[in-house]
Amino acid sequence: EPAASGAAGSFGQVEKLGDAPPNETLQFLRQDAVLLKPGEHQFDWGLSYSIYNFTGAIPVVNKSGDIIGVTNERIRLQLMTIPFALRYGLCDGLQAYINAPLGWSNDETTNDVGGSLTNNFVSMGDISAGLNYQVMKSCGTWTPDVIASLGFIAPTGHATFATSLLAPTSALGQGFWDITASILAVHTLD
Repeated sequence: EPAASGAAGSFGQVEKLGDAPPNETLQFLRQDAVLLKPGEHQFDWGLSYSIYNFTGAIPVVNKSGDIIGVTNERIRLQLMTIPFALRYGLCDGLQAYINAPLGWSNDETTNDVGGSLTNNFVSMGDISAGLNYQVMKSCGTWTPDVIASLGFIAPTGHATFATSLLAPTSALGQGFWDITASILAVHTLD
């Protein structure tokens, strides 16, 4: 005779304890859509720190421009940023984004003849924004999702042209407007 429902060792009905919690996972490449769905948004932030050290020999010149010696010079560039990014799904296959980093920049220059210069800046970095458009959706084993991006970078962060060329990741800004375009192919293998 079968055991009564709810008795020890039986497989009776289990009482429902409530609604399942909503799925609030962030969009990642392993899910169906690479871009956000219309009306969805996602806010990302992080922390980044970079350092650049350089030591080299530089000439010492007198007032008439003659080289009278050589000294060692040390350049140290530090950058810490908190990148804030917002993505928003405009319609199927079209997503807008804006990146607005906040950061601290420090550059130090010292040499053996007593010269020293230090600058500290805390400010907003260069703001970038643009659109991502899904040109092609994967339709088989060997075809990837293809996303085209078009954006711009506004020179809102503190920058010096020399440090931007020397170490691009050492300043809060690059000092000029920029237009960016890219094509990205995404394909999962698992």
